Amino acid sequence: MKMCEDYTIMKWLKENTRFYEIWDDDLKIILAEEFCALANCVIPEDTYGVAHNGILALVAFCQELINEGPSRSRKDCDCAEEGMKKMGLIG
Repeated sequence: MKMCEDYTIMKWLKENTRFYEIWDDDLKIILAEEFCALANCVIPEDTYGVAHNGILALVAFCQELINEGPSRSRKDCDCAEEGMKKMGLIG
């Protein structure tokens, strides 16, 4: 949850998945902002029945985004863009 809140989940995804490489910067920024919003608005234990399992919570967040689609557009994601630039995850 902390990694979603501070956008470091994107660094983890870059280091541990192959998907990160095929996403453009706009999608990376939108996903980072969506993960942050979910981490701040959803209690995984209550919503998804997930406790003490970050990978499973991330999968649940991804499923939420697949089912509902992103709630933000690129112009709504300045915080994620700034955070990811500071970490060197986007240009």
